[in-house]
Amino acid sequence: MGDDLCGLDRTRPDGFGVPRTDLDSDSVLAQAFLRASGSRISEVIAVNERMLMTTSGAAFHIKSMDKSLLWQWARAHCHTGRTTLPLSTSEAVRASCIPIQAGPLSAGVLIELELPRAGEPSTSAIGEVEFASVLPGASPTTVELRSQLAEAHELGAHTLLTGEPGVGKTTIARHLLELGSASTIQVLDAGDADASWSARLSAAVKHPRVLLTHIDTLAPQMLATTLNTVARLGLQHQVVATAQALDTAPADSFPFSIWVDVPPLRRRLEDLPAIANEVIAGLRHNGKVKRLAPGVRRQLWGYCWPGNIAELEQVLRAAVPRAPTVLVDESCIRLPASEVAAPGVRHRSLVAAAELTSVLDALDRCRGNKVATADMLGISRSTLYRKMRNLGIDV
Repeated sequence: MGDDLCGLDRTRPDGFGVPRTDLDSDSVLAQAFLRASGSRISEVIAVNERMLMTTSGAAFHIKSMDKSLLWQWARAHCHTGRTTLPLSTSEAVRASCIPIQAGPLSAGVLIELELPRAGEPSTSAIGEVEFASVLPGASPTTVELRSQLAEAHELGAHTLLTGEPGVGKTTIARHLLELGSASTIQVLDAGDADASWSARLSAAVKHPRVLLTHIDTLAPQMLATTLNTVARLGLQHQVVATAQALDTAPADSFPFSIWVDVPPLRRRLEDLPAIANEVIAGLRHNGKVKRLAPGVRRQLWGYCWPGNIAELEQVLRAAVPRAPTVLVDESCIRLPASEVAAPGVRHRSLVAAAELTSVLDALDRCRGNKVATADMLGISRSTLYRKMRNLGIDV
């Protein structure tokens, strides 16, 4: 890490036209940056509306971020303590935001990035252990989801989970809140909100662990009240909320520092075998745990699962009692008829199912490397991407 002013960016060179008070504020912020970067404990960013200063290591992590967006984010989080910096890189980065004052004026915000040291487990590694049961699979999408949740767990951060019905948002939220805490979870369903909602919410947030479900069903005023209430909570509280989608754009008062969008099952079909095995392991019939026959994998891949994991659980739960042995084979599976599936959803042909199997196997062998996968399959990379999109594989 260097302690030079990497990435120094002034919108007006040499301070021409900048009021003296702004120059004084910039000087105070620069001094704070030099002191922090000289400690060599962490990578540091200093930002205000006019300039940006970074250490070399921090510059690498924020190279794709717009300066104005970084400044907006820093202002919104300068009083929240430890939080997560929303980067485009695969590894989430913890950060501490420190407001810097120049007398009565704000000079800017100092951001200290808490990067893993050599030998420390990354959030990805922690996620593999802590969240594998609720998010099984090895697709890049799922690995990243587990990393985000591990970050939320480490920080105790307020977290928003969005996604279609049936993707497992509530199961994931409960698991996140239960990890490493003996506190009882207080659950509040916004789907049945009425005139007493504000009072019920105030009572719920007295508990340290709160699960708010279906917050997207709240009327705009109730949603604003809910977000403001969560934003005022101290660091000893953790709130996890679920929603199908949330149209409210994150503002200064938006309390959820981690926002995880759980994709539908059809977008991560490469995880289907692992998910099915996890589901079947939790089902018993006459005291016996059963297993899926190899042929069931292709059968399950032949359907696009409009009801997501909840629909998969329903199908497997119905299949288990039909199996005369410990093996659940193709004859036990009853997939919904295509004519009653969601609009646009159809069964795949056996040819498409076989193609899906070959593409996923090649991706797995090549550890997700698209160039190597295309070479293994003997096709161009553009053809591989087209096949992946057609087969519902997350590109």
